Amino acid sequence: MTTNLGFRPDFLRAFEHFNLEKWQRWMEQWLLGIEAEPRIDVHDGNLLEALVSLYRAMTDSPVRLAFADAAASLLQTTLIDSSSAQRLSVMIGLVSYARPTSGRAAIRKLVNMDPIWFTGNQMTSIHLEALNAAGRYGLDPWLLRYVTKQQPGSTLQHNLACFRILVQHDHAAEAFLVLDRIIPQVGDRASESALRVELTYAADFLGCVGLLRYAMDRQPVLEYRESLADAGNHFSNAMTSALRRHLSANDLLAFARSYPSTWTEALVPFLAELHKVTLKDGRPLWSLEFLSTSTPCLVVRGAFTRLSASDSNVIRVLEDSMSRSNNPYLFDMDRSLAEFDRFKGQVGTGVVK
Repeated sequence: MTTNLGFRPDFLRAFEHFNLEKWQRWMEQWLLGIEAEPRIDVHDGNLLEALVSLYRAMTDSPVRLAFADAAASLLQTTLIDSSSAQRLSVMIGLVSYARPTSGRAAIRKLVNMDPIWFTGNQMTSIHLEALNAAGRYGLDPWLLRYVTKQQPGSTLQHNLACFRILVQHDHAAEAFLVLDRIIPQVGDRASESALRVELTYAADFLGCVGLLRYAMDRQPVLEYRESLADAGNHFSNAMTSALRRHLSANDLLAFARSYPSTWTEALVPFLAELHKVTLKDGRPLWSLEFLSTSTPCLVVRGAFTRLSASDSNVIRVLEDSMSRSNNPYLFDMDRSLAEFDRFKGQVGTGVVK
């Protein structure tokens, strides 16, 4: 008989009497490359994976607690040096997963150390792992101050990690401030891809409406500051991809109900790409042909109308939005109202032509 994690009950019982000291000695041997008894299977040299699997399989709470505390203790006493990078990585990963109370201080110590100790790719990676582990413990005032303050010489990956922690803990305003310092660091396809991953993740927490409004606010600055032209293009690509992946009918309706009173042409490049969105029933959100012959605001209203079908409340919100608009650049009121009447006439068919 085996557990659902592949460990036999008699094997797990061999650890029943392991206390903190025994766990420390046992882990220390494995970290040194010595296959200690009881032996665990380490596939492809992935010791962290093997240790996490063992931790998950144990059901005895005191034994699990001793296991986690042993990992934290070994992390606390490990030399902070490139020669210990692999050991540090394993211990940080294990503490991050188990989150023993005793591990918080060890993780925080690594995060707060002078950057001189984290030069080189290996050690930079260690610092990022520690920062992510700190986020797993929660966002207390100390960590909030750390991730919102621009650290000297902070890399793109560092700032992206700070952004993710803020997103995870629902600090949208602070997350967008960190995004402000991320954008100038996005200068090629690789960094654009890294940003796209984080924005796609952020859309689950912050919502498409929040991301789209942020993009609308920042796009004019990025367009008119020549030094940020390339970064602005990469940012637009990453943001568009994230929005396209996550935009949904609910997001659109929420956007309609909280309709902004002013629009800027910054929205245009996003609308030009978001036509690729397909709704859950397979219908496209809108067509390129419609986009090319109408103002951006009307495109949005047309999409809302199609999605809302006979939802008079949403239509009323859209009509009210149009009547409040006083932006001459984006609105020819007579033409706009005529176009909107045409939209309403097509509500029954669900197709905007």
